[in-house]
Amino acid sequence: MIKQLGEGTFGRVWLAHDIGLNREVAIKFPKFNLATDQLSTRRFQREAEIAAGLSHPNLIPILDAVLTPKKAYIVSEYCPGPTLDQWMHQQNHLVSIDTAVSIVIQIASGLKVAHERDLMHRDIKPSNIIISKDEQGRPFANLTDFGMARSLSDVRETMIGTPVGSAPYMSPEQACGSIDTHGAHSDVYSLGVILYELLTGVSPFAAASQMSTIRRVMEHDPPPPRDIRPTISRDLSAVVQRCLEKKPYRRYHDAGELYDDLIRVAERRPTSARPIGRVGRTMRWAQRNPMIASLASVAMIGVWFGIASLCMFALNQRRYAIESREQTLQLQSALHYADQSKSRLRALHYDSDLSLAYQMFNRGQYGEARRLLNLHLPRDGEPDLRSTEWSLLDGEVSAKYALWGRHAKPARELAILPDKQTVVTTGDDGVLMFWDIATETKRRQLSGFNGQSTAIAAMPDGSLAIPGPMWPFGHRGVISIDPNTGETLRAFHLHPTTIESIRVAGDTLVSGCRYNGIKSWSFKRSQSIDIPSEIRNESVGLTPDGKTIVTGERDVAKLRFYDAETGQLLREADTRGGVLQLECCEKRDWVAYTVRQENGVGIAPIDPQPGESATPFWIPTQSEPMAIAFSDDASSLAVADFRAGVEWFKQTDTDADQQSSAAFASSTFVSGSGGRMTDVEFLSSDSLVTTGLDGRVERFSPDRLGHELFSRPPSPLHHSGTAFTSDFQHALVLTYGPENIANLLQYAELPKRGDVAKSTSGVPTPVVYRDLWKSERAISAIAMSADDRMIATTDLGGLLSTWTRWQSENPIRKTAQLPMFESNDSYNRLSFSPSGRYLVVGGRVDMLQVFDLNESTLKPMLSRPNESGTHCVAYSSDDQQLAFVTGNELEVIHLPSRGSQRWKTSFERACCVAFTPNGKRIVVGWEDGSLSSIDIKTRKQHAMLHGVTFSGEFAMRPSAIHFLTNHRLLMMTDSGSLQFWDMDKQLQLGTLAVWKSNYWDTYCDAIRLNHDATQMIIGYNNGDNSRIYRWNIPSPDLDETPTLDPQDNIYAKR
Repeated sequence: MIKQLGEGTFGRVWLAHDIGLNREVAIKFPKFNLATDQLSTRRFQREAEIAAGLSHPNLIPILDAVLTPKKAYIVSEYCPGPTLDQWMHQQNHLVSIDTAVSIVIQIASGLKVAHERDLMHRDIKPSNIIISKDEQGRPFANLTDFGMARSLSDVRETMIGTPVGSAPYMSPEQACGSIDTHGAHSDVYSLGVILYELLTGVSPFAAASQMSTIRRVMEHDPPPPRDIRPTISRDLSAVVQRCLEKKPYRRYHDAGELYDDLIRVAERRPTSARPIGRVGRTMRWAQRNPMIASLASVAMIGVWFGIASLCMFALNQRRYAIESREQTLQLQSALHYADQSKSRLRALHYDSDLSLAYQMFNRGQYGEARRLLNLHLPRDGEPDLRSTEWSLLDGEVSAKYALWGRHAKPARELAILPDKQTVVTTGDDGVLMFWDIATETKRRQLSGFNGQSTAIAAMPDGSLAIPGPMWPFGHRGVISIDPNTGETLRAFHLHPTTIESIRVAGDTLVSGCRYNGIKSWSFKRSQSIDIPSEIRNESVGLTPDGKTIVTGERDVAKLRFYDAETGQLLREADTRGGVLQLECCEKRDWVAYTVRQENGVGIAPIDPQPGESATPFWIPTQSEPMAIAFSDDASSLAVADFRAGVEWFKQTDTDADQQSSAAFASSTFVSGSGGRMTDVEFLSSDSLVTTGLDGRVERFSPDRLGHELFSRPPSPLHHSGTAFTSDFQHALVLTYGPENIANLLQYAELPKRGDVAKSTSGVPTPVVYRDLWKSERAISAIAMSADDRMIATTDLGGLLSTWTRWQSENPIRKTAQLPMFESNDSYNRLSFSPSGRYLVVGGRVDMLQVFDLNESTLKPMLSRPNESGTHCVAYSSDDQQLAFVTGNELEVIHLPSRGSQRWKTSFERACCVAFTPNGKRIVVGWEDGSLSSIDIKTRKQHAMLHGVTFSGEFAMRPSAIHFLTNHRLLMMTDSGSLQFWDMDKQLQLGTLAVWKSNYWDTYCDAIRLNHDATQMIIGYNNGDNSRIYRWNIPSPDLDETPTLDPQDNIYAKR
């Protein structure tokens, strides 16, 4: 006996040396007493018998056995090596899959022999498997300890209900003690547990206690090995799961079937075992746990019912959501369509309102023009539709008209304070409003003068004379108040009824009430006298020196003149009827009056001199007057009438002795916002302010301009020209030289923007011109490049000259002699391309020539003979195309390739031509004032437009066309009409009369706009009356986003 190798439930194993055969053997001794424990004795004997009957390399053979009542032992071959559980613990990592499969194949192979002999082991576990090494050093498994083994048909020594085996490796039937269901499949189960441990390194059922382990064996389904170790193949995982089936009939029948499937796994062939899915495992769990499964099923049904209900709810909600989304999309589409329609409608309203505003402006209806313009001030979030045509008219309207503000009720009268800086208005709302003349804004107001708005006058000391509050029995007095505080300073005489008028001049204050009451107050004597009047008095007049009072009555056809100091009647003058309004002239010895139900104004001398007619003369008006006023210099008479406007009369004869109706002639009619006017006063000779029944206070200046006007030297018609620099501050003009021929080029610097006031009454601001250069011959034409770098001239001899550094003392000049065919030939057409590279020369000569100025010499790159001369030329904005009209033929040349297209026209003579900014269309202005739009690609005429017809020969002859956008253009006519057109809509947006002329020999000889059309300058040639017009157009934002061309889907910039 050498040493003890191990100890089990029923015995101890010793290592011993066989002396006779000189070998080491293993001897197993029972732990029980053979004499007293018969059951254990029979088991020990059966182990010896069974082991001795089995022969297999993986089963340890029995060499000898002694079984007597006094001693018993079993001698078996000694197999050196650890048990399987010891071997597993010796590994530092998981056993490889192939090694694990190999070990179980070996055990299954040995166990197969036992199963074939109808024997089962019943205690297969790692401690009963010994691992040695074969000749190649690979693990070699030996199954031992058949002490628990029995025949499948022998059940004599196993008590029903007694578990047999080791708990973690028992099959469910062993764990529950069901002897009738024991079989080879129980050993298969144990092998499956061993294989599971070898593959995953964990026990599938081990727990803290034996009872817990047994419960897990019976109830728990371990996770598939592949879930723990993903490198395990699906087939091997299926083999393990089949071994561990709870139901014996689902396992392999014996070790042989298991051995066959493991061989297939090792050889990578399909196995008979198939993976158990989640459904299969769930169903088997339910069979083992019917009560829990039933409850779970009920719960699951409830859950599914709930899920189904939620799904139905979700489907309904989804349907509602889809319907809602569709409705939302429809609503969004409708809103988008509405927005588009609103935008289109706004655009249509803009066009129509702007066109109407121009018409109202040209008719003098400035208030309505202002209202129409203000309709298109953008609100928050709205696109700004305003462009150059709006801003230009806005500036012109602002120069001629302003709405200062309004009273809450009808405004009745107004007065101008002696400082000539403030206007005071009074209204039925009991408020006195003070307006700043310079800024046209309200400075302040005084309230609390209810019932005191019927008359007002400015006192020499700056205080105000107004009707006082009503006294008992209905009497009112005239009082003076402080204009800053409204405090009453002094009271004058009383009147029995409503005070209709108050006049202050010199030493006199005169006031008239509605019935039987005109009183004159002398500041020197501080006393009042009565002036007799009959029936009803409407107004009273006072001469500027305060010495003569003029009265008129509604039902008496007379004017009466009284001495203001004594009240003595000086004289009477007959009128056409009862007198309603009176106004004395400041400068002339006149009194103007209106007659009841008569359309006109009478003017009578106040103190006729010997030999001067005392008979009043009559000025017809277009409507019955409501208020009248003279300008301070007596040059103008304003009549506010029933038409809610003011008719403006200009004095035509300044001779003081001339007393005829021809002395005043109607100049213009202007109107505001529509309310009938109640009072009118001149602010200056060209400006007046009015009050109206609608409460408005308005300023009118019909002779003021919304642009600047400059002088230019007298120019010979037909042989002159003008050019302007890009800063709009320098003018280059061609005029007479000392030889009285048009050969002198003069240069002037115009005042900077804002340094000169807008012109009044058409009087230009004088500008000093200096001589720049003189030609030997008369100059036919002049042109300036867009960058101001170069100017070009031609003379009557056909000499072309180009000048650089032309403002310096030593300009650089190049010349070229042009061909002359007849004595009257004239190259009077010069035009630079936008970049300044090309120069076109043509005119009243049968030849057009194009020069490339990038070349070192001045030689034509292209010549085009023609029969009728060149009427007009134009370039595309990219310098690629040149268009010109000769006679009735239009030709377009592609300059880089020199290819051309030609059109025969059947219209009148072409006066100007222009490309659209994208270069796809040409617009031609004809002599009759019409416009043609021609598509270059399709050669089709798209539009034929006619403007407003003015009378006179060549009245509508166009002189220049400039595009503001791809479809909006500006056209200037020789008659002074500045027109705005929308080519796509074939609509004239507006016409502004810059100057008025019906003569063929007046024309526009130059026009220039900057890139955003906020500055424009025009040269007007009318001989001695030639002018330069310059606009600085106020604009909120005229930069336009490039527009998408609908035909070619390309962006065309302005």
